[in-house]
Amino acid sequence: EMDQALVSVIMPTYNHETFIELAIRSVLDQTYEHFELIVIDNYSTDDTEEIVRSFLDQRIKYYKFANSGIIGASRNYGIKNAKGEFLAFLDSDDLWYPGKLARQVEAMAQEPDAALCFCPFKMDGDDQEYKDEIRTARDKTFSGHIYDRFLNCNFMAASSVLIRSTVLKTTGDFDTTPGLVGAE
Repeated sequence: EMDQALVSVIMPTYNHETFIELAIRSVLDQTYEHFELIVIDNYSTDDTEEIVRSFLDQRIKYYKFANSGIIGASRNYGIKNAKGEFLAFLDSDDLWYPGKLARQVEAMAQEPDAALCFCPFKMDGDDQEYKDEIRTARDKTFSGHIYDRFLNCNFMAASSVLIRSTVLKTTGDFDTTPGLVGAE
């Protein structure tokens, strides 16, 4: 049954015409194919919409939503429109390796009491301090009850998380407090 669990991938975006095609392709190239991709566009003024609409894949859903500069609001809008048993988040300037969803769905099948799982991520781009470095929890591995550790150090990138949708329905959405932008 788990290999047919629907994963709702939530992708907020704004003026990311330079990145979004590759981000979408990294979702479409997943070895785990039972997903829907929900793109929430904060009314981009570039060619973001045209690029998203150029993909002729029924699994892609495109919404426009004014988030007032608060990405958490777009994530919450995506959650409200998600149909999946699991939720995954991918920022529109990030990429996934092809086996990411398959490995995480399998991990969640092996740990039915786990609320979420996350994976290491690679920083790239202009920031030479982190370029090509695989980032984990500062070279530590955490498992089990990690809430207290997480409060002291955010070691999860949003784009690395897979979470059971029932968890967010129980605990609530992303925080939309303006002072927490980027840490919602």
